[in-house]
Amino acid sequence: MLEPKINFAINRLELGGKKITAFEIFPTTTYPVKFNHTAYIRMGSATKAIYNHPELERDLWRRLDAVSFEEMIALNKLNKADIINKLNIQKYCKSRQIAVDLNKLDSELILEHLIEDKLVVKNRSRYDITNLGAMVLSNNINEFSDQIIERIPRLIFYQTDDRLLPAKEIEINEGYISCIPEIMRVLTNVLPAEERIVDGVLRKTVAAYPLNSLRELIVNALMHQDVYIKGMRPMIEVFQTRIEIRNPGKPLIRCERFVDSSPECRNSGLARMLRILGFYEGRGMGIDLVINECESRRLPAPSFIESNNSVIAIMYSFRELKQMTKDQRIWSTYFHACIKYVERKNVFMTNASLRERFEISDDRYTLASRIIKLTLEAGLIKVKNKDKSVNYIPHWVN
Repeated sequence: MLEPKINFAINRLELGGKKITAFEIFPTTTYPVKFNHTAYIRMGSATKAIYNHPELERDLWRRLDAVSFEEMIALNKLNKADIINKLNIQKYCKSRQIAVDLNKLDSELILEHLIEDKLVVKNRSRYDITNLGAMVLSNNINEFSDQIIERIPRLIFYQTDDRLLPAKEIEINEGYISCIPEIMRVLTNVLPAEERIVDGVLRKTVAAYPLNSLRELIVNALMHQDVYIKGMRPMIEVFQTRIEIRNPGKPLIRCERFVDSSPECRNSGLARMLRILGFYEGRGMGIDLVINECESRRLPAPSFIESNNSVIAIMYSFRELKQMTKDQRIWSTYFHACIKYVERKNVFMTNASLRERFEISDDRYTLASRIIKLTLEAGLIKVKNKDKSVNYIPHWVN
């Protein structure tokens, strides 16, 4: 009836002259005990099957487990030579600015740093590589378990804006210290550039997508993924006019609040390591930078969507205002109001600032007014004041 079998102890004692027998049931530490193949959880005054609440189950046992995913062991009982061969030590030393001769690696000094960064742990006379070490530094991810392989992103290119035509997938078999630069190298070489008219006169060739923003969204996806979800990997899908970046796991905060909320992260060890290696700035301003870069390039604002236990960030290529969908106009307006409110004291979105954002001429101010009206009706912004120049603020401002 019960699986696994529970451990318990029988304690006998006297209290107030009475003999008492107490059964002490020890808690499990890895997964819940099931009754008739079903695990249950107490929610308020009700007892409910936990399979109806998978996010709660993962969170519950993550809290009860004293060892985080990053600290778990990926490979154990290795010697020094194994560690040097299986991990990308040269890039690690260069990124960490460890003063060693890369042509003659000092294994003792390197191991000290690896242990300090929790990438490797000492196991008597041997060494173990942690999941964090495997995810970040592995030379060949296929030497590790599927649990680690599923943390490495897939990079897929499609011929059109749908998934119907055959796609090309770029194989990535290394840890983040190598795969992030490799992904950016491929995107830089493959993504198209286009001519843009600047200031109404000058033609300038620019990349179709802001690469710094793409890098920020990719690193965010890796850092915020739910590493306990099986069978789902981070994905970067490149379509004809958009790029979708997906990470497993529901968002910790509402997608519309990514701009202003304090940073929250599922994987604090991974976030710390990515910051040390220079991939992540750690101040919670990444999405703000993405929105700002989209505005400066006159791109539609990115979309952030919660879908099927994952988060999708979508970056769009350039299109004229008349080519933008209704939703793209509304969300671009909302994020414009957010950026104005968050980054500039006493400066708010106005009809004039939105005209500048969309490159609408002053004599077409009624077009900007219609877009503002749509965003008000969507409940994403509200009027701050009704002076001569009306100011608008995000809906969540008190």
